[in-house]
Amino acid sequence: MDLNEMAEEHRSRQHKEKIKDMITYSTNWMGPIDLGWYEANGVDYEKVKYSGGRIDIYGLDPDKYWGGRSEHSLPLMRTEDWNDFSDWLDDFETEELWELEDILEEYRQDTGHVIRWWKEDEWDKVNKNV
Repeated sequence: MDLNEMAEEHRSRQHKEKIKDMITYSTNWMGPIDLGWYEANGVDYEKVKYSGGRIDIYGLDPDKYWGGRSEHSLPLMRTEDWNDFSDWLDDFETEELWELEDILEEYRQDTGHVIRWWKEDEWDKVNKNV
């Protein structure tokens, strides 16, 4: 076996090992940042806080996903729910890429917690964006 064949075999082995890695998920908080959002929406910041952003996804096939990464958008939810969901998500791994709806359903089944969205119809928006 020549040097080029050995290098190709090594790259192939590395690629197969990467594919076997688990897919991990992590929240990425993006707002709301401005207190003006709370005022404009009639929300008392002292009583209720909201968080939204995305789920960053790692461990995907880099041939199909740029840098082996992807993301799911997360609509605004109560900050307490964001924090609980984020903590749970830190330990969540899958072998295949899961859709957002499936992740949220697994969270609900695993914890018994139902996320309180900013708007009641956010769940419908989540399902349409998946």
